[in-house]
Amino acid sequence: MYLTLVGDVHGCYHTLLTLLERIPRENNQIILMGDLINKGPYSYEVFKWVRKEGVEFILGNHEYLCMLRNQERYQKLWRKQGGQATLASIDRHYAFKNGKHVQVILAQMAYFFATQRKYHLIPTAYGKTFIVTHGGISKRLFRQQNYSLERCLNADVLTPNSYLFNKQKLLSLEGYIQVIGHQPKAYAPLKVRENYYLDSGCVYTQRPGMGYLSALMFNLQEEEPPRVFKQQNLDC
Repeated sequence: MYLTLVGDVHGCYHTLLTLLERIPRENNQIILMGDLINKGPYSYEVFKWVRKEGVEFILGNHEYLCMLRNQERYQKLWRKQGGQATLASIDRHYAFKNGKHVQVILAQMAYFFATQRKYHLIPTAYGKTFIVTHGGISKRLFRQQNYSLERCLNADVLTPNSYLFNKQKLLSLEGYIQVIGHQPKAYAPLKVRENYYLDSGCVYTQRPGMGYLSALMFNLQEEEPPRVFKQQNLDC
C-alpha cells in the first residue's frame, strides 16, 4: 500500500493532470495537499475536475479564505491572495455578463470545500504515522496546545499559528512524519529531519528552483525513501 501526496496546485490544471498521469494508481491513496485554487489561471477547472472525479484532498488556506470571502475581514485578503485569478477563471469558463452568476459559482465552491477534511493521520506498518496537513504543526502551536497533538489538530484553524496558516518550522515528534504544502521552497520536496516540505512553488515560474508541481509517493508497508515526481509548470 502506498500514499502519494501532491503539493499546492494553485490553478495549474494541465500541470496537475500531466503529473498524475505518471503516478501509479494501484494500491495507492492519492491526496492533494490543498490550495487547489487562486494565483494560477485555471482554478475553476481544477475545482470542477476534483469534484467530478472525487479526488481526495485536504483544505488549504486558499480554500478556507474562499469560504470566508464574504466576511468583511477577509474580502480584501481573499482577492489579494489570488482570489482575483479564481474569479477570472470562472468568468472565462462561463463568459458570464452578470457578476451575480460568478458569486453563485463561488458559493458552490465554498459549500464543497466546507465538506472536506482539514487533515489526515495515516499509520504505517513500521510504527510511524503520517500527519498530513496543509501548513503543518509548529513547535509554538504544540506548546500553545499544551503539548497535545490532538489539541493541535482540533484547534480553531483561524487561531494564530494553526496548521492551516503556519509559516514556522515544523515540529519534530517521535513516531510521526509531517508532510505539508503551503511553504514554497526552492528545489522542493525537501526533507528536514523526519518531515517533508512538498510545495515547490508551481506558480512561481520566475523564481530559481521553483515552477514545479511535486508529489511524494510513500511506501506504507516498508520504511524507505519516498519516490519523487515533479512536473514543470505547463500553465503559467
